[in-house]
Amino acid sequence: MEVDGAPATVDALQSLALLNYGHSTAMQVRGGAVRGLDLHLRRLDTATLELFDVPLETSVVRARMRSALARCGGDATVRVYVFGSDPPPGVSTLVLVEPPREPDSQPRALQSVAYQRPVAHLKHVGTFGKLYHERRAAAGGYDSILLTSANGLVIECATTNVGFFDGKHVVWPEGPALQGITMTLLEEHLEAHGIASRHTPVHLSQAVGFNGVFTANSRGVTPVGRIDDVKVPIDSSFMSRLHEVFDALPWDRI
Repeated sequence: MEVDGAPATVDALQSLALLNYGHSTAMQVRGGAVRGLDLHLRRLDTATLELFDVPLETSVVRARMRSALARCGGDATVRVYVFGSDPPPGVSTLVLVEPPREPDSQPRALQSVAYQRPVAHLKHVGTFGKLYHERRAAAGGYDSILLTSANGLVIECATTNVGFFDGKHVVWPEGPALQGITMTLLEEHLEAHGIASRHTPVHLSQAVGFNGVFTANSRGVTPVGRIDDVKVPIDSSFMSRLHEVFDALPWDRI
């Protein structure tokens, strides 16, 4: 863990730990490369401008990522956090390097929850509500939560986007959600593999009626096998094609 390019100290972490105002991005690093690096850097820059009214020097962020990775070596999960500096203006970055993570090998069970993340278009650090519902879902035997609006429209999952397959298209639910990096990359590459994407409202009552449901984040794509107490069909042929598209996504050197 490094703060502003130097090993994290207790004092540096203490000041950041007391803040609940910042944003982040998370990525899988393999051999010093990342899928969608430009999209991650753009996410960090645009969110920094929105939250702190200052630009983020992405070349500095890349250097700090390389520094943190060099101290650990090998493949990894990398999380980059951006917080306001004290005193302002300006920002501080925290780069956290953890062991690499792969997608779940088994279909996921999702519990629907009528909850929307505040300022949902940002990957921000205000996660109390999400964690509260995740813990309750886990206690009930679920793998994660499926967030819905007050009127039952599907939005996203706790830390992933959710997609549906109607037999011809991948359907992404419309609503206030984070535009995931993997979701964006899949949209860009699916059509070349004969699968078009579309965005449309999806009500919870419709969710189990699709040919298949899946989640997507930097770890990969995973089928959903159950929503609440209803089993969801798994289209193995579609999931194989979806995995092929994900596996073929290009890698960018950090």
